[in-house]
Amino acid sequence: ADSLSDKPRRMIDERCLKSALEANLQLFRAAGANQKRTQLAQLNRAGAVLSSSLGLEATLQAILRLALEVTDAEYGIFRLLDDTGTDLVTAAVEGKNLEKPLIQALPKEGKHVTGWVATHRQSLLIGDLTIPPWNDYYFPLDRDLEMRSELAVPLLGTSGRLEGVLNLESPQVQAFDVDDQLLLETFAGQAVVAIQQARLLDALQEIAVGVLEMPCEQVLERLVDITRHLINATGVELETSDRVFRMGAPVGKEAQAGLDGLGHLTAYLEQPGEWEHKVVACLAHHAVLALKNERRLEQLKNSQQKQALTETFAAVGDLSANLLHQLNNKIGAIPVRVEGIWDKAGAQVEESPYLAKNLQKIQDSAQSALQIVRQNLSILRPRASGMVSLSQCARRAAKELGLEELVTYELEVPPVYGDFRSLTLVFLNLFENAARAMEGKGHIMVVGKANDDTVVVKVADNGPGIAPEYQTTVFELSTDRSRPHNLGFGLWWVRTVMERMDGSIELESDGKTGTTFVLEFPLP
Repeated sequence: ADSLSDKPRRMIDERCLKSALEANLQLFRAAGANQKRTQLAQLNRAGAVLSSSLGLEATLQAILRLALEVTDAEYGIFRLLDDTGTDLVTAAVEGKNLEKPLIQALPKEGKHVTGWVATHRQSLLIGDLTIPPWNDYYFPLDRDLEMRSELAVPLLGTSGRLEGVLNLESPQVQAFDVDDQLLLETFAGQAVVAIQQARLLDALQEIAVGVLEMPCEQVLERLVDITRHLINATGVELETSDRVFRMGAPVGKEAQAGLDGLGHLTAYLEQPGEWEHKVVACLAHHAVLALKNERRLEQLKNSQQKQALTETFAAVGDLSANLLHQLNNKIGAIPVRVEGIWDKAGAQVEESPYLAKNLQKIQDSAQSALQIVRQNLSILRPRASGMVSLSQCARRAAKELGLEELVTYELEVPPVYGDFRSLTLVFLNLFENAARAMEGKGHIMVVGKANDDTVVVKVADNGPGIAPEYQTTVFELSTDRSRPHNLGFGLWWVRTVMERMDGSIELESDGKTGTTFVLEFPLP
């Protein structure tokens, strides 16, 4: 080596240096690659954990623990923005030897590191918390512990909505570097998605329980409220064919989803993104479930009510047949016994005008009573059904009551499937009620209209109407003692007949200017 000239020696030194640099570069690259692989593995694991089906509370705890793990940090606190958008509320806190952590809510606009990150909506890396201006911004995690460095990142949704702030702290100076900052920012994006999904999952579970346990009205009101808070909408509107639920103001762009032909759910936001549209679509689906469940329950209720009415009607029919048989035997025996008295003691009866007169009254009353019983109980007997003209039924009823001059018709409608006598008695009952209410001085109008699958007939009078407090009970089964020659089945019987033929009857009256009964008949 001593015999080498300076030039060859320099060449050898340069080659050695180059080889050393290349070796160091390879080691550095290998270390960097290993670190990146480690970080990537940590992020993948974090993503797998956060994407699992966790509730919101468990998700928040998992976010903080994973953040500490991926950055090798020792202490951390996670605050979420509250519903008012003014305060950051502690959701999770972690660290060794935390005796008295300061977990109170902090104002979003306050002078502290968390507030700075929330206001500026960007991450912050502080190598030394004792250096101005950060010494004035630091809000202690625990007054008994001295922290020297801090890393804080905002959690921002795709639409720019602030969800919260994640703070990591260390008692070591310069404990975090730019790589940690980039890593935590990436992790924060995963955390936001996890928080949103956990909130949506909790909301859907709440709505699902509500569909089973709460009235549909309350479920839809709650769903509108949930929609607004989940995506921070300025306003939300849920509209169906017969109801509208609104909250907030319709300001901004629309994110809308249909309700399977039953209406729509609309949220108004400054700039709706893919997530906001997804939330609206999911909640709209649950609104459809609530509406369809309401319809199923109503159908079940109507079916059960119809079955109960059918069973009651059948039972009363059996009772009426037995009653008619008993009355026929008992009352029918009265005229026979009167005739027997005349046969055996006719001379004595003729000698007493008083006795003769009262025996005749007894006989006439018995025959009249038997006729009345037969007429009233006959409506409960099963009858044969066929195609029936409603116009003929209505006109027959008016004729039997002697009300032809009182009733006018616009009743050119298709025939319906039913029993002629039963439907005649339906109109007879309605006409009789109207005539009594008007004291024979008013007018009755019968108007019919055919739709695609139904015929609607309105029977309207210009009498005094029915007071609102009585309108809910007019169809109940009761005995009306004010009606002569009537057992009091009345409108209960009318409703029963209509429901047995899959029709309906409704009452319309303001209690002052007349009453209208709306009959709806199914078309075959």
